[in-house]
This record gives sequence, C-alpha cells and structure tokens, in this order.
Amino acid sequence: EDERSRCPWMRGFGNPGRALCPRRAILSLGRFFTVNVAIHAEQRIVRHGPYRCVRHPSYTGLLLAFVGLGLSFGSSLSLAAVVVPITGAMLCRIRVEEEALVNALGEQYASCATGTKRLIPGIY
Repeated sequence: EDERSRCPWMRGFGNPGRALCPRRAILSLGRFFTVNVAIHAEQRIVRHGPYRCVRHPSYTGLLLAFVGLGLSFGSSLSLAAVVVPITGAMLCRIRVEEEALVNALGEQYASCATGTKRLIPGIY
C-alpha cells in the first residue's frame, strides 16, 4: 500500500486544511500529549491517525506551515531564512523526544521507529 493512500492529510501541498495536521496529531495522542518532553507511566505507542504515516506528524504540519510562510514572502532567501532555523530546532526536539521514548519504551518504540519515518512519509 502506497503511503500517500494511507495519509490523505498529506495530499495537496499548500492546502489550507494542512493547519489541522498538528491539531489532529495532538488529538490522536490524547492524554499523552505534553508541551514538555515527558513520558507518562501508562505511555503507549500511538499508531492511529496521522501516526500511521510519520512519528512526528505535528512537526510535519508545523514545518509545512512554515514552508508556506516562507513561500509567501516570494523569495528563496526568505524561504531559507524561515525554514532552516525552524527545521534545525525541530530536529533537535525530535532527537530529545525519541531518546526519551527509547529509554521509556525500549524495543517497542525502536521497532515502531524502524517501520515509520520521522517527518516525511517514505523519505525521512
């Protein structure tokens, strides 16, 4: 099965509905969502909703929103000025989150991570 068919929320780059992606990711996590990196005692791996496609769908949605913002300025320099620092910050945050998840959930999270990309289905 093609990842794009499993992830209809990734279709139509630039779609205004893309802003719902982070919200949908947060709703899928439910009580496990926190702003700070924290593992709940009952933490489990979520594999439904946008988490079927990527491990960090909220960041995917935010990154796409910032790409849209950068493109709205009409220059590649503006695009780079917006996207590069945000991407760097997200990648650092992802590393911290994944380290916490591996420490807490061990092989269960590691096996999930090998089957699902971080931000872009089928790519990264």
